[in-house]
Amino acid sequence: MCGRMFKILIIPLIITGCSSPSRPAKVIELSQPPSRNVTTHVVSKGETLYSIAWRYGLDYKGLARANKIGADYYIYPGQVLNLVSLPEKPSPSKNTHTQSVAKSRSATSNNDSGVKKATPPRSKLLTRSPAQQNSQTTSNSSVNWVWPSHGAIVRHFRVGDPEGEGIDLVMKKGDSVVSAADGTVVYAGEGLRRYGKLLIIKHNKQFLSAYAHADRILVDEGSQVKAGQKVAEITSERISQPKLYFEIRDGGKPVDPLRFLPKR
Repeated sequence: MCGRMFKILIIPLIITGCSSPSRPAKVIELSQPPSRNVTTHVVSKGETLYSIAWRYGLDYKGLARANKIGADYYIYPGQVLNLVSLPEKPSPSKNTHTQSVAKSRSATSNNDSGVKKATPPRSKLLTRSPAQQNSQTTSNSSVNWVWPSHGAIVRHFRVGDPEGEGIDLVMKKGDSVVSAADGTVVYAGEGLRRYGKLLIIKHNKQFLSAYAHADRILVDEGSQVKAGQKVAEITSERISQPKLYFEIRDGGKPVDPLRFLPKR
């Protein structure tokens, strides 16, 4: 009798245990790392070195050097990229400094021994004249910028805020998005979470610009574009207020676009 009662009591417990809700398995999206706090990235189909560098806030040139990628910046799906050990820009050689000090001491020694050295003109003592220095700076960093749209700014750049590394410009159906400067399209797609359809344009070795959340991209990767050329457009009103998200990056780092765009 006791045995039968035990079996009757144990059955509800089993049924209750089987019917209790189980926790859903945690899904990890491997192709889209949740943050920049990672050390490696596996290349997915459609990605470019520029888009990966953009995602993690890195300079594409440093990313290429760290992974021994050639000047064509070719990558392939499944390739594992190292996001750490990014080599810094070469610093002035210590040997150069040592040699200049040695020459200075040698000149002093010769003068002390009675050998008179001719002093070169002041202009030749400078490695570059101020005009040459300005010209060098200009040639390396100058870009003739134009506004990517006529929309009003509804959100400004905020230093250190991942959600505010650019500006938002209010748009409406039928509005055009134009290239903010001459350059080459290095990414056109929607593989980067948070950006929607994204266009990245390389202007020189220093500056890149990005245009996000447009409905339609009108240029392909590798295309040469001119400042003011239409590259995307707003074709729908799927949200209450369409916006264009616009960024400028200098050496891989977000900068305030208003420092570069002409005053309206």
